[in-house]
Amino acid sequence: MTQFPHLMSPLRIGAVTVRNRIVSTGHDTGMADHGGVIGDQLIAYQEARARGGAGLIVLQVAAISPEACYTSHILQAMNDDCIPGYARMTDAVTAHGATIFGQVFHPGREVIGSADGTLGVTWSSSTVPNERYHVKPRAMTPEIIRQTHISYADAADRMPLKLRVVVAEVDADPVERRVKGDVPDGLKVCIAGACSLWAERDGAGMGLLCIGG
Repeated sequence: MTQFPHLMSPLRIGAVTVRNRIVSTGHDTGMADHGGVIGDQLIAYQEARARGGAGLIVLQVAAISPEACYTSHILQAMNDDCIPGYARMTDAVTAHGATIFGQVFHPGREVIGSADGTLGVTWSSSTVPNERYHVKPRAMTPEIIRQTHISYADAADRMPLKLRVVVAEVDADPVERRVKGDVPDGLKVCIAGACSLWAERDGAGMGLLCIGG
């Protein structure tokens, strides 16, 4: 370990202390059970990393609403069906001394498709098309922004207390164009509003980090 003298040292992230600096980063596993819930396969997959010594495990993103399902195999945190799986996952990982982060997520215009090949309505910070998947979104209205605030906060509330929640979004408009002046920065406003709303609800001291464009 002489090349990496700090690798096994604890790391402080906000209010969380991770036992070392070995991180299993968030990635799509394709292991979500039917309905987007966490099942035995995904728990075993992440528990093996905790048992092997990882200090921090970041789970793949979970959709906050039906509009946030950018693929047919995404995890979901949009209803209470997700609660048992997240509880089991958190217990399995923390039993081995690892820290676990979950991600609540809205993709904006970064939508790939669905199991049947159809593409629903997508909402984003502007109507600028997506270049990768050729999706042309609708610009978020103030009401859609408000509802997305609530969906983020509701999704975070479904996470276990020992699981720290990351608010994630990937919709960064590359040219920063805003088609509607009454929709200030679209999803970026959703992130700020969701964090504020969740902070007002949070009486148990759950952790919160924010990432995204």
